[in-house]
Amino acid sequence: MRLHLAAIAIAFSLLLTGTPLFAGDDGSARRIVDALLDWDLDLARQRLSAWERAGAEDHLIHLYRAAVEVARADYAPERETEKYDAPLALLQRAIAASDAVLEKEPDNFSARGAKATAQAIAGRLLMEQGRWLRAYRMGKSSRNAIRQMLLERPDFADGYLITGLFEYFTGTIPGVLRWLTVLVDFSGDRRLGIDYLERCVATAPVAAPQAADALLLEVDFSDGEACRYIPLARLMTGGYPRNPRYHAALRRLIGQCDRAAPEKRLAPGRFTLAAPGR
Repeated sequence: MRLHLAAIAIAFSLLLTGTPLFAGDDGSARRIVDALLDWDLDLARQRLSAWERAGAEDHLIHLYRAAVEVARADYAPERETEKYDAPLALLQRAIAASDAVLEKEPDNFSARGAKATAQAIAGRLLMEQGRWLRAYRMGKSSRNAIRQMLLERPDFADGYLITGLFEYFTGTIPGVLRWLTVLVDFSGDRRLGIDYLERCVATAPVAAPQAADALLLEVDFSDGEACRYIPLARLMTGGYPRNPRYHAALRRLIGQCDRAAPEKRLAPGRFTLAAPGR
């Protein structure tokens, strides 16, 4: 049993390292995401309040209110995992708000996406607190829901953030434990995950910058692969200058590229972030 829990823990510690957000159709959600990625919590709260005053649906307001508090806890210097108790409570409210909509409208796509997103974030926080079985259940439920939504609507580009993270991280679990990920239905494909994240960058109206964040900060590229992602790092440092992680990622990728193929460092950029509402 301990070995089973260890494998689940590894999978979730890799898969749920970010705060995937999508759900919204008027650009408001993307503006909140942009503020969070630029490490501006005050601006994110202001945009959330404006969205609420404009009449956004309750399940979306609950989701993004929780997301802002997750970011606040992540940025806090304290290491105690109790700092995630309040965000977890808000995520439960978000799930309940989505369930209330789904009781009346089982096919409401926005509520389904909001619930799956809240479950993914909650799974990550439960992992932080060492509550592995609940994290596994939340994460798997989220993964399955998003997969079904993509089957129904392959153009649901924001959904490729969670599926991309899932495929990449579970596809890079050490081979000695890979049999166990198959056993618990948690196996994936590294290359497919990267492809999904790149698709999300190019086409997702809300999650595009988060997919770029994942590619730059979570994916372990070889020196030879690094050259391709320098333009993406430049794009993110320009778009989110307050976030020091993108500047560090740019320096790291340039160093890797110089070791492998320095002549490719100045290759023209191939990445653009999808526009909000695309």
